[in-house]
Amino acid sequence: MSRLRNIPNAINKIKKSKLVLDSNKKINIRKIFKNNNHLIVDLGCGKGDFIIKNAINYPKNNYLGIEKNPTIVLKILNKINNLDKVPDNLYFICASAENLLKIIKPKSLETLFLNFSDPWPKKRHFKRRLTYKSFLNIYYKILKSNGKLIIKTDNLNLYEFSLEELKKFKKLKLIFYSSDIYKNKKIDIEKEIMSEYEKKFYLQKKPVNKIIAQKI
Repeated sequence: MSRLRNIPNAINKIKKSKLVLDSNKKINIRKIFKNNNHLIVDLGCGKGDFIIKNAINYPKNNYLGIEKNPTIVLKILNKINNLDKVPDNLYFICASAENLLKIIKPKSLETLFLNFSDPWPKKRHFKRRLTYKSFLNIYYKILKSNGKLIIKTDNLNLYEFSLEELKKFKKLKLIFYSSDIYKNKKIDIEKEIMSEYEKKFYLQKKPVNKIIAQKI
């Protein structure tokens, strides 16, 4: 994977965009989106393909991309600006997962996606994994009753770690998990919205792991 080159002054550039929200304020869904539709969050939204396609395909949902790297956010904004029509149900925040409770009100989130998060493979870094118990507790607080946490990864160690953390956590019930979702012939690939990483792994015929957990 090529190393991302930081764009100088990216943080100030993204602050000028109407699509980027203030990371120091809690989200008022009604005020920002002008409705009370479901709020869907993509945490660590990568190059933005997944959340952009979702926002276009499902206009009755509200989408929020959260990404800590301002250079990545700026690249996503440039991609959106090249669209024929900018979705009016999509916003971004430049922030880290540790700050989610400062951004999102408790019990306000319908679905949280973790797509191909950093696996932090070294044992001494396991507390940084976005499925570690401290993060699961944050997700539990911001999810609505019956809200879902959906995880995809190509990393088997992260997948197995996530399963164990969720089994111990208990407040989020495992309702689906698979170490190779595309073995299932029933999945309609044409309708499946993939992140850029997932599409790459699928084309390479590498297993994609998936977990769905629901707030009890």
